[in-house]
Amino acid sequence: MELCKILDKSNKSLRSLFFRNSKIGDEGAVAVASLIKGNISMVELEVFNCAISEKGGAAIGEALKTNFCIEKLSIGENILNKRDVEQIQQSVIFNTQYN
Repeated sequence: MELCKILDKSNKSLRSLFFRNSKIGDEGAVAVASLIKGNISMVELEVFNCAISEKGGAAIGEALKTNFCIEKLSIGENILNKRDVEQIQQSVIFNTQYN
């Protein structure tokens, strides 16, 4: 997604990002993952009901392993596998306990 590329280059103080019901799919989820991977200011991400499946869920899960800022995440109503959901949950729980 072009928007994520622009935000990644130009905005280092982004605190929240919402893509509710937007059907960004796996391609968009991979772009979001790239954006949050090195972001140190974002605390809230919403990708609820965005047609994300295993590939996108895995990308967000991997990105959250290195992002210690996101404390609130809405990722429901997507088609994720159990392993990715558990990884995402563990990352967000870690962030809320240690931030």
